[in-house]
Amino acid sequence: MNRLTAIKIGAKGATTLLFKDTKFVMPFNANYDSLQNESYISNLLTRRLNPEEGDAIIIGSDDTHKKRSELAAKSAALLTIMNHEKYNDRF
Repeated sequence: MNRLTAIKIGAKGATTLLFKDTKFVMPFNANYDSLQNESYISNLLTRRLNPEEGDAIIIGSDDTHKKRSELAAKSAALLTIMNHEKYNDRF
């Protein structure tokens, strides 16, 4: 869903990673360490973002425009928040 949201604004896509048990996993496969072969990226994300258990990290991507990548990530994050049950329980 986040990927499609990013594509609709013209970006290449968006990737959502969850921080679970000190590793980064995809929402649909919470047992697979998605960055197991990318220790540099995993360490960079951990060091720079200092994620806590259950945090979501959304990475927007685009080949030509940095700003479009940022907008893709923000759009995907807003969609994630709007679809989250805790958010919906408040309204």
